[in-house]
Amino acid sequence: MVLPGPGRRRRLLLLLTFLVLSSESGWARAADSSYASEIYTQTPQKLSLYSWYGNVRLFLFRVPEDTVLMRLLLMAAKGSGQLCHDVNITVHIRAGAPPVINPLQTKFEANTVAVPAHSFTMELASIRQSLSLMNISNPISGEWYVAAHLPKDIGKIELKLHHLLLLFLRIFIPEYTMQLVIQLRNCTSNNPAEKGCPVNLLIGSESLPVSHLVTINCNESKICTQVLNSPPWMKRIQVAVKSRNANEITSFEIESSLTVCTPAPAGISRTMLNNFTLLANITQFLNGKGVSMKEHGINLLNNGKSCFRNHPIIRDAMDIASVRFLLLLGPNVTVTSESPAVLILNLNTGRDNGGSIISFLPNKNATVFACLSAGSPAMSLNITSMTCHSDFSLGYLIKMNSTVRRAALRVPYPETDRWFLTLQARCPNPESDTCGKVTSLVTVSTVLSPCIGDCGTYGECRLLRAQGYLYAACSCKAGWDGWSCTDDTNAQSYKIQLLATLLLTLSNLMFLPPIAIAIHRYYFVEASVYIFNMFFSTFYHACDQPGIAVMCIMDYDTLQYCDFLGSVLSVWVTILCMAKLKPIFKYTLFVLGSLFIAMSVQLDRRGLWNLLAPCLIALSIMGTAWVYRSVKRRHCYPPTWKRWVFFILPGVIAALVAIIVYALLETKENYFYTHSIWHILVAGSVVFFLPPGEKHVNGWIWTQKFCGYQLCSDVKGEDVHIIN
Repeated sequence: MVLPGPGRRRRLLLLLTFLVLSSESGWARAADSSYASEIYTQTPQKLSLYSWYGNVRLFLFRVPEDTVLMRLLLMAAKGSGQLCHDVNITVHIRAGAPPVINPLQTKFEANTVAVPAHSFTMELASIRQSLSLMNISNPISGEWYVAAHLPKDIGKIELKLHHLLLLFLRIFIPEYTMQLVIQLRNCTSNNPAEKGCPVNLLIGSESLPVSHLVTINCNESKICTQVLNSPPWMKRIQVAVKSRNANEITSFEIESSLTVCTPAPAGISRTMLNNFTLLANITQFLNGKGVSMKEHGINLLNNGKSCFRNHPIIRDAMDIASVRFLLLLGPNVTVTSESPAVLILNLNTGRDNGGSIISFLPNKNATVFACLSAGSPAMSLNITSMTCHSDFSLGYLIKMNSTVRRAALRVPYPETDRWFLTLQARCPNPESDTCGKVTSLVTVSTVLSPCIGDCGTYGECRLLRAQGYLYAACSCKAGWDGWSCTDDTNAQSYKIQLLATLLLTLSNLMFLPPIAIAIHRYYFVEASVYIFNMFFSTFYHACDQPGIAVMCIMDYDTLQYCDFLGSVLSVWVTILCMAKLKPIFKYTLFVLGSLFIAMSVQLDRRGLWNLLAPCLIALSIMGTAWVYRSVKRRHCYPPTWKRWVFFILPGVIAALVAIIVYALLETKENYFYTHSIWHILVAGSVVFFLPPGEKHVNGWIWTQKFCGYQLCSDVKGEDVHIIN
């Protein structure tokens, strides 16, 4: 039997407001919030203590393109109700997908890669409000996610605001771009003491937790060059120049070149160089005058080699955050050491970053390296450090050989982007003449699933929603933890799980004595309610257990509803039975109470008033009936002291102890035995509370005429006669 109790959630509210400044607002006025191009705010959400990802409150917003400054304002406030003590609110920020967090320091499943989110702590002390401001210069465009929860965490927010960006341009990266080279040259300054170029070159955008911003200090030379491998395809890269001295006037030229390689069946590759020259005078306030850009010719080169082989992919969307990626020509991919094989996985719908991408790569022979990256494929693999990062994105490298023939890679909450799986074989001896002929056959299976491994045996994959955005997370049980419920550090053994199930179910057999007493005293309705309560409480707890020692005879929600309904009805009929009302009044109250209790349990199953209201109403009816009898008889009711001492007083003590155990002592750790004690005490109190039966039980006899007959009875002889 489970009864609802009061909620213990702390009423802490978190409000998120942010503004963005676009390049059209003017660089010179970027520090003035009155020139903000867009301002957003979101409804405050109540925070909860963290036990799994479902306790996180998720905020999401979209940063437009060409944003130069994003100011994020978070306000935490204490709501009305119970006054909270000093608390620390943990906030996580990530661009492109929900933050992957691990506040409990649990273990991830093997072959799972998770980049920690950028986190900080908001302190909410005796004051009722707390404000935190974060400035992010040159943020990456797209969706940003903010997650917040209540457990304490070490960390202070660090405010960082870059100097004013004075010069800004964008370079479009076409598909199949392998390399981007940016060169700043012909730099002159009005300060003769300057030996180099007194500017900093900022390439890319700021992102959290991993920055996609490349900063180059050009102070050492008049020519400043940066080579960037694997830039993101089909996107615009921001290039900004920041002067270190606002009083100096500096002029320079910027040239960019792109190396583009397209796959072709004939093995033709081409290199296209687009050179852009930008001439400008840097002053403290740039007004755009005198800025010119000119495009140079295109040079095509053919070296007879193909840079990579592209394998077409079919995207099969099965459900929410559930996608299969099928190779058009079959699951087997031939991998060579001459050129990598590239598989493009489209996760750019905005609805795919709430799940986990999983790749299984069974290998037939040879040594094969695979890299999973976002934005662009990784064409250069650092085998020594086992990394395949590019300048603008992270890459996850896995290795297969004759010893490890099967490998898997799991990425929770992948960023919204086009992902690339790059496969390439490596020779055991790179200096051998036969190195270019090494091939391997790899079977590729890539899926996007809501949860990793469906959360295993001791977890449940739950679909969550935040402001219309759907994402999934694992809810673990039986002491298991972790992102996919695979951390068994605090896991319960099977014996403990079986013991918990047996205690919670068999303790309901204590309702057999109240049932027998009720039947013996002709309280058949009360006995029926006790049987209903015992049956559904037993099988509800058998189905509700967190481990594998579980048995469900019907839908869990149905069992829970019937258990809660039977619990409250048992209290209702027991107290009314103690009132000793006339049968017509008692059974009328039984029916009316059952209807209203059924309605209230359906509205709020765990509401406190579902139990408290029937108890107060029934106790008031019982008290009124007892006072009426005492006044009428001029004697205390119940009339005998033995009834008070040996029945009512022990019943009250058992009920009070049961309430203390349920309300004050019951926790998640000791639930299975404290709740079993609750079952025993409640059933024992019913044994003492049931009043004695009537000495003479007269059947339900009609004394009025019915169909022309008069129903009469001889009470003394108990013979019923029918008189015409």
